Amino acid sequence: MTKKLYGYVVKENVIYQWRSESGACEVCKEMDGKLFESTDEIPDRPHPNCKCHIEILEKESDETNKDPIEAYREKLKERKRNELEMAKLLGDTKSLEEEIEEYIKQVNKQEKEINKFEDVIDINKLESKDRQKLKEVKEQINAAKHKADKSMQDILYIKNNMQHSNMTIEEISKLKFEFEKIKNYTENLITSTKSTIFTLGINVIGFLSQPDAAELWNISVDGLQTSNKYIKTQGKIYNTITDLKNDKLQNIIKNKIQKQMKVNDSRGIVFSNKSSLSVAIQNSLEFRDFIKSHKTALLKNGKIEDKTIQFTSGNLKNALHNVDIIDTYIDKSTGDLHTKILDTYDFNPNEKDWKVRTARELQEKGKIQTYYTITEIIVPKNIWINY
Repeated sequence: MTKKLYGYVVKENVIYQWRSESGACEVCKEMDGKLFESTDEIPDRPHPNCKCHIEILEKESDETNKDPIEAYREKLKERKRNELEMAKLLGDTKSLEEEIEEYIKQVNKQEKEINKFEDVIDINKLESKDRQKLKEVKEQINAAKHKADKSMQDILYIKNNMQHSNMTIEEISKLKFEFEKIKNYTENLITSTKSTIFTLGINVIGFLSQPDAAELWNISVDGLQTSNKYIKTQGKIYNTITDLKNDKLQNIIKNKIQKQMKVNDSRGIVFSNKSSLSVAIQNSLEFRDFIKSHKTALLKNGKIEDKTIQFTSGNLKNALHNVDIIDTYIDKSTGDLHTKILDTYDFNPNEKDWKVRTARELQEKGKIQTYYTITEIIVPKNIWINY
């Protein structure tokens, strides 16, 4: 590279020294012999008719004093380091590419869910707000596909540049910078879009066929708001386990959340026996079969030990799935059956179901709030005795 200096063209791979003439002014005398690394550092002449000049000195090259064999070895080491850097960058790029591909698969599955939903309902009979939600989720799916395609094109651009790279440290640094921009954009896109599409999909399908599942999901997304209509009309939020004022129940929940959620305390919701969740449980085949199979013990002892049950389909599977049935007893004065359903609203890792995997990912990224639920159940004697 060259640059003009006082009318002369000079090289940039040199060092510059100020030389003052005899009879120079005090300012010029003070600068006599001063060295400058680049032409940008050299000051302008301090006064008209200044006779001082700049002497151009060759920089001593480090390479001239090096042993040729040692210099060659250092170049090989540098090449090897660059190859390793490039290999790591290529691995990171492939991982991001696989993440985008998995994201596209999930978006496609969500689209199939919506299409199946449209096939079994009369859209014209939906309320306007539900039709709007359906329209929004389809728009979000189309936008998600478009953005995913853009990210994939960006990845292919990076990979193509890697293949044609000379693997200099400058090229690798530039590629890493470009990759980090794509990675940040893509990861933010995937997380926010999954949350938006997933929530819209749950609301569209859920409020018609799985209302409690949809409500519990929205509670998790919103972070357990006391203003939530579903909670206000059907239950109560407890900010800490000790607020339950029941030592036995506190210990049961504490053990549950430590095992399931890996925490010592948690917010939770207690749903009343009149809540839609309690009614759905009482009407479920799984709950009735459970009481039926333990009827003899209930009639004999008036209570049974805590057990677990599993809801296998629809609303209760997506709202609760595997739960503990605790504190089950018969009220001696009325003969009514009392029990509680305990569950933690969190999502297990390594699940095969793509919906659970998506929810788990959002949970790990702090996009949804985990909590526990207790659903109170009271079944009159004339009902449970006939199970």
